[in-house]
Amino acid sequence: MPCSLLATNDDSDTSTASSVTTEHSNMSWASFETTEESVISWQFDSSSDVRDLSAYSEAISHTNNSSNIFADVEALQDYMFVFYITLRNSVKQVDVYTMIKIQIIDSIYSQNDREKPYRLVNEIMKRERCFVLLDGLDEWTGSGDHHNLPTLVSVYKQTVMLIATRPWKSAEGKVKHSDIEAVLQLEGINDPLELSSIILGHLVAKAELEIKHSAFRRYIWNQKLGKLISSPIMLSVIVCSYSEGIEFKGSKCEIYIPLLESLFKKANSNT
Repeated sequence: MPCSLLATNDDSDTSTASSVTTEHSNMSWASFETTEESVISWQFDSSSDVRDLSAYSEAISHTNNSSNIFADVEALQDYMFVFYITLRNSVKQVDVYTMIKIQIIDSIYSQNDREKPYRLVNEIMKRERCFVLLDGLDEWTGSGDHHNLPTLVSVYKQTVMLIATRPWKSAEGKVKHSDIEAVLQLEGINDPLELSSIILGHLVAKAELEIKHSAFRRYIWNQKLGKLISSPIMLSVIVCSYSEGIEFKGSKCEIYIPLLESLFKKANSNT
């Protein structure tokens, strides 16, 4: 089964990436619908002037290469099932199927009802094209033996694994080139304003979203935060803080303060 390694830069959180395939499954009942991407501009409201689009282009210039942009639906429609696993919650486990059982199935079904879903997932991974995203190799220790990467038995030959990590983990040299088929680097968000609208939609009432997002775009422009919002983690902090009434002035140090505070609040005695 193919395995790819995705390296994220220091300011990025893992979003999405894919090994592109062209083979399609016979499961005709499963499908994806796509819509044409909307055009995002710096026009705040009907009374304001259209802002210079160069500000937005500058924010994403390093990722705005059409050959390098990942189109989520186009890539993922080749797969019938997608499994997302956080490796920090399975630091001592090596087998990917076991991680899927514990993190996904066990969180849905009670202990007495898990055997049938276990068998079903096993058959699905044998017969259908599946995509497994393993997030956070830099937070994973493994079992302490010779395994430097999570493993998946060869019977799941139609399953593709993508392992996300910070660059320092891959730079250690413990992962052999023979263990992976491709190395990708995640540079940033292609359309940060669209993503900011999605995040904000989970934080404010639907009736207020358009007004709030218009004000947010004005805030980004006035505070010159355009260069920062191409980073997933920076964008998330800026949007969440803005929804709580906290506005930044463009300092990275200032933005990292609530991020670190939130991480410290989650700290506990567990490894």
